[in-house]
Amino acid sequence: MKWCKYFIVNLNAGDDAARRHTAVWRQRYQIPYHRCFGFGVPSGPDCIPLYPLSSTSLAAVDRFSKLIVVSHANACRINSWTPLELAERLRAWGLKEVGLIAFKACHVGQASYLDELAGCLAGLGVRFGWLIGYRGLAELFAYSLGEFHEVTNVEDLILRGLGVKLPDFLRIRLVRGNIPVNNLLSYRFMQSS
Repeated sequence: MKWCKYFIVNLNAGDDAARRHTAVWRQRYQIPYHRCFGFGVPSGPDCIPLYPLSSTSLAAVDRFSKLIVVSHANACRINSWTPLELAERLRAWGLKEVGLIAFKACHVGQASYLDELAGCLAGLGVRFGWLIGYRGLAELFAYSLGEFHEVTNVEDLILRGLGVKLPDFLRIRLVRGNIPVNNLLSYRFMQSS
């Protein structure tokens, strides 16, 4: 099963690269504008519409939803936030349940950030199926008109150009949540582990 609903949150909405990622993923998943949110929302004619985050922004997200979070990150922080700080913000923005939180952020899957975030979300009563993030870079690369992929390193870039990619266990980290969510993501990852 694919996800029934998609939402996107840009935590660096004032940044050109983050806005580009947001626009690409919004278009790929055909996310309606009323499900597109930004932290530090910019204004101007070249910016895609993002609603400012509020206490009800993520209230419609459920176990059949994929929440895409776009941000700058490193192995220890997302938008300079610890796992607890991010979990508290997501909860404050109305998140109670989600099938998958997919981070379009560099290195968030490299160390223990996602594991710690999982514990913090559960501690705040958020129900979730999975967290996923890249072990390396999260760079957008266009292979043909309108076809974008995230690449994590030079090897991944070359392989994507040949129509394949690195195995998921080398590219991403997947952390199981506290509710069962049955979809192809679970099956694919278990097959590649």
